[in-house]
Amino acid sequence: MGILPLKDWWYWIIESIVFTTICLVLTRWRSISKRISYFYAIVSLGIVELVSLGIKHSFSPVSVAAATLGLFVIAMFEEQRFYSEKKNGGL
Repeated sequence: MGILPLKDWWYWIIESIVFTTICLVLTRWRSISKRISYFYAIVSLGIVELVSLGIKHSFSPVSVAAATLGLFVIAMFEEQRFYSEKKNGGL
């Protein structure tokens, strides 16, 4: 029912560690704006997921679309949120 067996959890754990490390580096990187670091975090999440799919040999149109199109939509909403905050004086 969608629950991974324990032997397959290491994929998820490694994905989480890699993505967390990338986000920590981005938060410490002072020479880029928050807007760019958010975008890099979203892109890195997609790349980590695609690499994971490649390692597991589980590429399918649905899995690739979920890893790319879904994150593209998130990036568009994040860009809209940034401009709304900037317009309202929040940044």
